[in-house]
Amino acid sequence: MPRRHAERRIPFSGCAASVLLMGALGVLGACQGTIGSDSPNTPGGSGGKSAAPDAGAPGTGGSSGTTESTGGSGVSTGTGGRGGSTGATGSGGSTVPVVFAPAPGAIRRLTRAAYLNSLRDLLGGRVTVGDLEPDGFSVGGFASVTAATGAISNSGVQQYQTAADLATTQVFADTARRDKLLGCKPQSTADTTCFQSFVKTFGRLAWRQPLTAAQVTRYAQLISTLATSSGDAYEGMRLGMSTLIQSPNFLYRVEQGAPPANGSKFGQYTSSEVASRLSYFLTNSTPDPMLLDLADSDGLRTVDGIQK
Repeated sequence: MPRRHAERRIPFSGCAASVLLMGALGVLGACQGTIGSDSPNTPGGSGGKSAAPDAGAPGTGGSSGTTESTGGSGVSTGTGGRGGSTGATGSGGSTVPVVFAPAPGAIRRLTRAAYLNSLRDLLGGRVTVGDLEPDGFSVGGFASVTAATGAISNSGVQQYQTAADLATTQVFADTARRDKLLGCKPQSTADTTCFQSFVKTFGRLAWRQPLTAAQVTRYAQLISTLATSSGDAYEGMRLGMSTLIQSPNFLYRVEQGAPPANGSKFGQYTSSEVASRLSYFLTNSTPDPMLLDLADSDGLRTVDGIQK
């Protein structure tokens, strides 16, 4: 069922959704690489490179460090396991974990449609972002199938930065929309309490999983530095928001899973990864707060939890 434009959402009947959903959640396309590190210059996959994912502090102009290329041309597909294991239906099905054949370093760049849908839902409405690097080739009309096979060009990096700046500028031009997204009103350029609250809340929505304490602290300090240098707390927060949505943790779907344990040959997706797979499969957009809440409580580790 190819999606022809960013706005299309496809309804499913209960039975069809259940069958398609479990199949989709069990397929793991992968490219070799690492992502989301707190350290600069994290190496990408075979043929890829990374320019300080999540670590590049903006310079005086406010442009954030972003991904030049994450992952690479090395691809491993067809290694995905099944959505459930024996006992997924019938009695006992509720305790069956969702497992997959291990494929390390699985990362998949958001397609243009998924990126635009995600920005719209994340930022509370439509935004204009300009040109973006094309998705590349597709298989049977599905660009997401091959989204883990290519790198981002230098011009593509610039386009993501421009898109983030355009989107956040539009959001901050609307005071009510801005305040709703920020969740707090900074009292000064050194209001670290507000900055940390914003990073923790917005970052979790943007990255589709909770940020670590170190990540929250680093981004809050970044916002404080930018707010001080610009003399405007809101401008510091805008640039912080722009940086968060230029992160590989937003631009890519990270599906590495937990490694096999206790002698098993199967790994297991985390609840956050399942929430992402579930949301992008059904709506081609980022998980909403309710789904993330369920993931945070580890409620998506079993077939029963996913079916509910």
